[in-house]
Amino acid sequence: MKLHHIVILVNDLAKAMEEYQDYGFKVMQGGVHKGGLSENALILLEDGTYLELLFIRKTLKTFVLRFLYKAGLLNGFKKSRKYGLVYRFYGRAFDSKGGIIDYALEAGDIDIIKSTEDRGIEMTTPLNAARRKPDGSIVTWKMFTPFIGELPFLITAFDKQKNPDEQWYQHPNGARGIECVSIMTGEKDRVSMFYQKFFNTHAQRGVNSMMFTPDYGRIEIHEQDDPEVNKSYSYSIQLKVSDKTNDCLDNLPNWIQ
Repeated sequence: MKLHHIVILVNDLAKAMEEYQDYGFKVMQGGVHKGGLSENALILLEDGTYLELLFIRKTLKTFVLRFLYKAGLLNGFKKSRKYGLVYRFYGRAFDSKGGIIDYALEAGDIDIIKSTEDRGIEMTTPLNAARRKPDGSIVTWKMFTPFIGELPFLITAFDKQKNPDEQWYQHPNGARGIECVSIMTGEKDRVSMFYQKFFNTHAQRGVNSMMFTPDYGRIEIHEQDDPEVNKSYSYSIQLKVSDKTNDCLDNLPNWIQ
């Protein structure tokens, strides 16, 4: 498994694209997801990872879905092997006002589901996902997730994906990749135990964190002392940059370092 992408919820896609361009990123239109309820823009990075700017479209379907979710009428799908991923995807979007809401690791194939469940981590079944790009072409992949919310969801490599021009990987702010994903939680030991089972490895102990290193990237679990968020968690990321003195980096959101 290796770090694949970071999901950043935005409330206005066009405005968010302009803002991230002002931060010194090159932002490309991603397309509309299968089902038409969401669309995205992408910030591609040299190391093969990317930042996804995710927008939930304002349609009658999303209005009804949000109402049902907020009313608790979809709670039965939270542990559904078939719909658990959908619940996670939209639930996080409906609960958030914006910012990082999730992240994904790339799995070599869906066989990882059995080996992960053998270690005591229950998973959803694979969901066939797709996105229609602005040029009309379709990108497809499979997604699945553990039911433990603090763990990342998993994604297979995109099918028939044509690599964009090199210019999209060259950012004025010098961003080249994702160095680290940090998870802040009030239950560091519990969350670290889940990650140990998930990766089938022991954590590396840092000064104030527990660290895991999949095939690519680093994941750190940090203790969050605020009692108001004792049973929740939040994310931040650390970028790889070629020039840390670049002025564009001074204005990044506080969850991007």
